[in-house]
Parts: sequence; structure tokens; C-alpha cells
Amino acid sequence: MRRPDTVPSTSHRNLPRTHPVPQPREGAHHLPETGFGETLAAVARLLPPGGTFVFDLYGHGFFERFYGSAERQVVAVELEDVSCIWTFTAPPSRAHFDMLHSQFLRTPDAAADTYTMTRERHRFHEHTHTTVRRLATEAGFSSAEVHDNWTPRPSTPESMYDTWTLTRGV
Repeated sequence: MRRPDTVPSTSHRNLPRTHPVPQPREGAHHLPETGFGETLAAVARLLPPGGTFVFDLYGHGFFERFYGSAERQVVAVELEDVSCIWTFTAPPSRAHFDMLHSQFLRTPDAAADTYTMTRERHRFHEHTHTTVRRLATEAGFSSAEVHDNWTPRPSTPESMYDTWTLTRGV
């Protein structure tokens, strides 16, 4: 886990002071509420007054689609060189959500149809709009806007992805 005074980008010191601090897609979902709040506070400390931080999170629609029932959900994707199987499970408390990511990558220079399998478990935490706004305010941001998946449309409960723009207080 990163220290709270660092951000996901190692090149943030080279950015102009007015540039938003970038964040990899979906990275905040791996953090429980405390870690997410610490990350927002660290970003706010790095931004100048009026600076912005733009990032995205899985929206409520994502969690309802893949974790909305007690049944586990399975999604399979087959591409030219790789195939993936995602298995979504959630405990009854919905305190966190697990995804088992099984990846089958075509083995280079091997017999046809030979694949190497890797498997990883990812733990997600749903950060509701209310929670993000509260944590942003506590971290020193004066404005928090949320849109549907990098569009100008406002986020709704059906949104699969939420794009957030936080502005640091002056």
C-alpha cells in the first residue's frame, strides 16, 4: 500500500502546478474508505489552491449489475491473444466485493492454442456519492462534481462509471 503522502503518479513533480493529478482507472476501488480518504488528502496537499483532481470510480450501476444478486456472476471475454474470465462475488454484508480474474494468454513460440493461465483476486469497495463528497470536503476540496463515464451527463444510480472532478479550496 502507498504511503498517504504519495499519489499514484511518479511524475507528478514534473507537472505544471495547474495540471490535474492523474490517477489510473479504478485504482481507488481497491482502497477501503479510510485509505481512499487518506489518498484524497494527499492529493489535496499536492495541489495548489483552485487545482483540480480528475479520476473515475466504478458507479453504483456497476455494483448492481455484477453484485446485485446473491448468485455469483461470471463474465468471459475472448480476444485474439488473450481470454479472461471474471467471477464476481460479494459477502452478505456488502462491505467489499471480490472479483476473481482468470487470464489465459497465448504462449509465444509455442504450439498452436497453448495458453498460460494467471489468476488474481481483486477486492473492490463501493464509494458512494455521499461518501466521496464527505471525504473530499474533509480532505480540503471545495467542489466535487460527478459525471457519467467521462461525459457531460450527470451520474445516475444506473451509471457504470463515475467521473469525478474535485477542486481544491482556495
